[in-house]
Amino acid sequence: MIRDPKFYALLGIAVLLSLILVVLLADRGVVAPPEPQPAPYSTGDRLEGTDPVLCIEDHTSGFPVAQAAAEFEGLVRMVVEDDCSGQPNAVLVALVIRDDESWSGWYNGPNPSRDGAALISLNVAEAFRLDARGWRMVLVHELGHAAGLDHTFEGESVMDPLDYSDHDGLTESDRRQLAEMYG
Repeated sequence: MIRDPKFYALLGIAVLLSLILVVLLADRGVVAPPEPQPAPYSTGDRLEGTDPVLCIEDHTSGFPVAQAAAEFEGLVRMVVEDDCSGQPNAVLVALVIRDDESWSGWYNGPNPSRDGAALISLNVAEAFRLDARGWRMVLVHELGHAAGLDHTFEGESVMDPLDYSDHDGLTESDRRQLAEMYG
């Protein structure tokens, strides 16, 4: 048995440093497994049909879904309905709470488990960051995906994933892209 107090002091320091290292690494996600993320966004393709209509089933109760859809007037027909079952171009808009994630809106493309509908999730855990205008712009961005627009980092666009809230509606670039797809 070791009786040297210096040995125990050094051992105590080594244990303390090891515990600090474990805590620091756990905060960086190295020790703890990462939390599951939403499925990668997919941008829907061009809507089906010669005169396509996007049916939006709103499950948000009070979010500016209809106002966001109105941004697409004259470019893509969008209607907000209570039930879009059986519609060839449908998107559900729903509220979710993801406390540990920092996204406000997320688009997932059509999926057989949703009867072929796409899904826009609005993360209300981020509600403290956005006012009604901010939520409208999140919805315009996500409805842009539902209409077939991809993310872009070039020029002025509501489809810029970092600066979409800097705009007050679709930009000329967005309108041009939609006109090329549906005009």
